Order: sequence, then C-alpha cells, then structure tokens
Amino acid sequence: MEFKEIVGEYLNQNQAFTYPADFAMIRLVWKDIGENKLHSQSFYEYDRSKPYRESYHEYEIISQNEVLLHSYDMNWDPTCDHSIKWDGTFWVAETCGECVVKGVKIISEFKFNAEKCFSRDAGYDSAGKLIWGKENGVFEFDRLFL
Repeated sequence: MEFKEIVGEYLNQNQAFTYPADFAMIRLVWKDIGENKLHSQSFYEYDRSKPYRESYHEYEIISQNEVLLHSYDMNWDPTCDHSIKWDGTFWVAETCGECVVKGVKIISEFKFNAEKCFSRDAGYDSAGKLIWGKENGVFEFDRLFL
C-alpha cells in the first residue's frame, strides 16, 4: 500500500453509535493538494460546515516503507513532524521527538491502511494536565468509499 492512500474520507460512525458517551462522531478528510502536500480536516459529523481542526502537511518519501510527514497549522507555521512506517498491515505514525506547540505538549498517534484509520490526539499543559483531546481511548475510523 502506498502512503498517498491516506487521501480520502474516514468516519467513526460504528464506534460513535456503540459508545456514544465516549466518542463523538468525527469525519476525517485528507486531500492531495499536489507537490507532495496534503490538507487534513476534522469535522464533527453533525456540523460539516467548519472543521474543528485543520492542517497542512508536506511529506518526504524516505523509502518504500518510510515517510517523513511535516505538519503545519493553517498559516503554514510548523507544528510536529511524524515518522510513518509501513509495518506490513498499517502505516504507523509517531512524532519525531517531543512535540510542543505554543507551550502545549502534544501526543499525536495514528495508523491507517486502505480500510481503517486509528488515531488519538491530546494536549497537555506544563503541569501535565490534559487540556484537550482524549487521555484514553483511540478513535477508530472506517474509510468511506464515496
């Protein structure tokens, strides 16, 4: 599976219906914007008019099984880089070192393949207190074949 197959839409409807108190229904959208650049958006499914998170990404193909993903906010200011490696079943991402943006320590984990995407993001203040995201539990998304 090629890394660019991340492009598409994903929805965690099954998880949200099964565990409504724990998981909001979220739609992830990854678009190819050319020249090894991607645009990602996260929407609450009940309001797809405005994403609650939006980022740009540039990627470098290191090898057939490894990609370096540079992420940016909406102003193309750098945020966190990810090393993404193919494990034979999933592309698995981990941040390159500690990720701190505007004083917030960010934990960003995700993996995906042609059918699924699993992710968890959380932000912690300098005292280690969760200020956004999920402390426990991973979002489980199914790829939408539109």
